[in-house]
Amino acid sequence: MDSDFNLNVTATSTESNGGVTATTTQGVIVDVADGVVAGDTINMADGKDGKDDVEKAGEGNDTINMGNAKDQKAYGEADDDTINMGDGKSAKGQEAHGGDGDDTINIDGKDFAAYGEAGDDTFNVSSNDFEAGKSGGKSGKSGKSGKDDQNEGEDFEGDSLIDGGEGLDTLTFSNEMEIDFGAISDNISNMEVIDLGEGAQSITSLSLDDVLNMTDTDDILRIDGDASDSIDLNTTGKDAEWTLGDFKTDAETGATYQEVTSGEGDATVTLEISTDINITES
Repeated sequence: MDSDFNLNVTATSTESNGGVTATTTQGVIVDVADGVVAGDTINMADGKDGKDDVEKAGEGNDTINMGNAKDQKAYGEADDDTINMGDGKSAKGQEAHGGDGDDTINIDGKDFAAYGEAGDDTFNVSSNDFEAGKSGGKSGKSGKSGKDDQNEGEDFEGDSLIDGGEGLDTLTFSNEMEIDFGAISDNISNMEVIDLGEGAQSITSLSLDDVLNMTDTDDILRIDGDASDSIDLNTTGKDAEWTLGDFKTDAETGATYQEVTSGEGDATVTLEISTDINITES
């Protein structure tokens, strides 16, 4: 429940001889959501003026809008901060650090690094960040499917990284796209949830190695989505990599998932796939 209150600010001016006094009172309506600490909005500069700039948030739920400039760094601090990274090639080499709290980082740019650090953080990417082209850059990784002309994440080239850090962290995709995790899993770490978000998303490739790369030491990856989303899994034949398992219900949300497992040697991973998502077996 939101509430608001009136804040009256009074300024008094007195002449040095004490003869004249002027007082002004201004009423301000402040709207505060319960449990929310007000914060600042910080706008970083664009272009050459913004190159190499560093901004740090303070107390409260702050928003940092990074500029369209190279090599900027933004640091959230306490509470729940939002960092909007710069746009496209002009924002190459940017870093966003969530800090403490449950932070949101909206990803863009080239050769970026986004770190959630502490808290339950959310990283948002859209189809604009998955333009057609080879991925992997310096690593030379083109993806296990070999389909370099898919939407494989051109913006994830080179040293790009999304690191959830501690907590329950979520990578959210929006707009319609095909997602080949074989092409980008080396650039993602410490992620516990994949949210297929708005639009019809299709996961075209997801392997045991991809999940090991993307998750924390628990090696459990939850995938949320709806009936417009799909995932391709190799579950049949002698080369089957995944085994469909039991269904489970999340005690807090009531959402249902199907467990899917894969293992090789000492490595075992578990997918928890929303029962709303269409699983295509091959």
